[in-house]
Amino acid sequence: MAALLGLHWTLDGRRDDTPPGTELAFELWQNERGAYTVRVTVAMQTLNQMRQSRELTLAAPPDGEVLMVQGCDAKSPACKWVAFMKSVEAVIDRNDIF
Repeated sequence: MAALLGLHWTLDGRRDDTPPGTELAFELWQNERGAYTVRVTVAMQTLNQMRQSRELTLAAPPDGEVLMVQGCDAKSPACKWVAFMKSVEAVIDRNDIF
């Protein structure tokens, strides 16, 4: 999914690393006027958390970052629904869908 949407991140000094347990989340938000936006985030344990077998908690969470989706407004962490869908549809080959 990250490669298809052109998503990139640098967490814990590692670029685009995806160790076991890495989370790529797609959050759908609706504002007071009813307009939808999508926010994409990534979260993963740091190397120190893994080495020390630290339990992840609210007080000691994994490292995380809000990602920018290609084709969306770079000034906002939330991508308008229409722009997000255009980005998704641009990478889907409808002939490959069963």
